[in-house]
Amino acid sequence: DQVEAMTMGERICVLKEGRIQQFDTPAKLYNAPANTFVASFIGSPEMNMLDATLTVAGGTASAALLGASGSFTTAGLPGLDGVPVKLGLRPENVLVNASAAADGLWLDAELSHIEYMGSEVFAYFKVGSTAITSRVPANQSAAVAALKRGERARIGLELAHAHWFDAAIGNNLKPSH
Repeated sequence: DQVEAMTMGERICVLKEGRIQQFDTPAKLYNAPANTFVASFIGSPEMNMLDATLTVAGGTASAALLGASGSFTTAGLPGLDGVPVKLGLRPENVLVNASAAADGLWLDAELSHIEYMGSEVFAYFKVGSTAITSRVPANQSAAVAALKRGERARIGLELAHAHWFDAAIGNNLKPSH
């Protein structure tokens, strides 16, 4: 049980089919997952995984995904110009109807449904056929609560908090993130 392991363990070993994927502290598993399996396994709701292509020039990169692109500053992503990647983004780094933030990518989305969890709200969106989840603290959820199922909204992906994974093998391209 991942919740029990994260709350009680000082170091946790994540296994897949009998192979060690990552052995680390709970904070490192959450904030610097070694691969897409660990990223999706740790956290609830799980990390959003989106297909993207990076364009890297100097210390700036742009990510193209879901018909849009956004720029962000980066270090440690050499040799990835034009390479297909998986963008991993935790639900708390998906903004809903907020003002545009630096290092963000804004998309038009359709609300699928909302889950009220007490101290937080999970909002599930679709951009085309791609599902994206947002986690919003309950005391900041007025914009989300006002939305109706099927209604359009602007969601912002905070690229400064993104994880970049090799699309073919799933390894984190910037594991010390």
